[in-house]
Amino acid sequence: MKKIFAFLLGFAVLFSVSCEKNPDEGDIISATYDPSTTTFIITYSSGTEKTVPAILDNSVSPPTASATLPDGTELWVAHAKQGGNVSFTRKETANYVNNWIYENMNIYYLWNDKIPKNPDYSRNPHAFFNSILYKYSASNRDGDRFSWVQENYVDLLNSLSGVNSDEIGFEYILFQVDESGTLYAGVLYPKKGSDAYAKGISRGMFVIQVNGQDITLQNYQTLFGGTVQKR
Repeated sequence: MKKIFAFLLGFAVLFSVSCEKNPDEGDIISATYDPSTTTFIITYSSGTEKTVPAILDNSVSPPTASATLPDGTELWVAHAKQGGNVSFTRKETANYVNNWIYENMNIYYLWNDKIPKNPDYSRNPHAFFNSILYKYSASNRDGDRFSWVQENYVDLLNSLSGVNSDEIGFEYILFQVDESGTLYAGVLYPKKGSDAYAKGISRGMFVIQVNGQDITLQNYQTLFGGTVQKR
């Protein structure tokens, strides 16, 4: 009987994404979202600003907002009712992330036998992730109530490139194991030359405490974020 019953993608470092340059406008240097008008405001390196209408996805909670530009750049915000800076990335990058999510969930997700066989890889990673969950409902009380994907999926992708600001020595996936928010870190692989590698940490192991502290939804970023020495 499987004891792990939720899936949490837990990577946090920056990934540099370059968008195809528009010869007249230059590169995108920033983008913000305005929930009052449901639009994205894009600022280019030339100083030009452009407003683009957003498409809302109300199939997820909270609803997301996204837009795809003619050059394939995707704009995305996790909460369509809140304004602020947004993630932007190339379409092929989002597809890569979606493939990675699907492959790993087929291995680690408790309800992997319920994952759709032919999901829509064209969706942004947040919507894609939610579309393949075996969701909890009043009529499906055995479903998943806990899983979520990191809001900045570009950050998630960078960990696959081996760039890690805190260098804990191994890549991991966090699993929520009870309703109180206790997490276990499942080791994907140790990094050669790291302290974790020297100590024999290997794929498939679970880390259940860091420095004697249980891992929870409230403290995992601090415990794995480089602010304390790991033992």
